[in-house]
Amino acid sequence: MLGTVADMGHVRVMSLVPPEEAAAGGLPNETICGYWEESGAGGAPTFRENPAFVELLHRVIATAALADPSMREAAKRQGEGFLYVIDLRTPDGPQGDVPGVDVVGAFALNRGVLMAGSYQANPDHRLVTSDGAFVLPPGLNQAVVDEVVRLTREYSRPGGET
Repeated sequence: MLGTVADMGHVRVMSLVPPEEAAAGGLPNETICGYWEESGAGGAPTFRENPAFVELLHRVIATAALADPSMREAAKRQGEGFLYVIDLRTPDGPQGDVPGVDVVGAFALNRGVLMAGSYQANPDHRLVTSDGAFVLPPGLNQAVVDEVVRLTREYSRPGGET
């Protein structure tokens, strides 16, 4: 769930930081998912992903999934191979025909266990598509929100700006 879409003059940004947290002291770069650019001549704005946020997203998923009960249960059910993290906005659902832009990444499995250090981010995953903004599974979404809120609070403290 998105927390903030802010109009920063001529720039609209998207972040998972709740509006009240963003208003308290601004947003550090890595907490901004991306921004919309005007395409000119009355065309629809285009979304530009923030590489710093994409890196944060995958870093959090790589560690948080290992302790997430639903991810662990899915790994146990599957057993071997790779467990894919699917963007829940995908039109046919995670068990349907999933386009590459809706595959967030994958973990290697060994005897029903997610292998630490095995997470591979999918470079083709997009935060925003014609189907909307990304939607992570609940436990992973909460882990990402917790991290961006933590960073925003740290940034908002006196002397916290970088």
